[in-house]
Amino acid sequence: MTIPEKIYSRILKVFPTLLSMEEGDAMKLKAEGFMPLSLDVLEQSSKKTVIYLAHNSVQNGDLMADPLMKIMLNNEAKTAQSMLYQNDYAGFYQEAIFYDDDDKLKCIPSLMREQNEFLDMWTNNLIEQGFARKEPS
Repeated sequence: MTIPEKIYSRILKVFPTLLSMEEGDAMKLKAEGFMPLSLDVLEQSSKKTVIYLAHNSVQNGDLMADPLMKIMLNNEAKTAQSMLYQNDYAGFYQEAIFYDDDDKLKCIPSLMREQNEFLDMWTNNLIEQGFARKEPS
């Protein structure tokens, strides 16, 4: 199984109802001892789903992501790719897949691979931390 296939499978293990959610829907999961995990559905179709996945906390009244990732799930190929990685505490923001000024989809393959490696580890950790067994709050 490839890393994008593992990521897709793990995201659906943590959020089994994701493919039936609609654009604009959100969900929050909690696991003892860990920051809450938030999911926001940005785009939803039979072919692809685009989500934000984040651990959020509050610092000095500001919502802080540690991390936040924008992820595109290919529902036909059953794969998932990182589009961006953000960590507010570190002041870090990187887009691996984005639209340029001419509205053309662009990709930085090396950055996408690096982000997918992190996402592979993170989704595995989410399952080990118990998020896959939690009911939305």
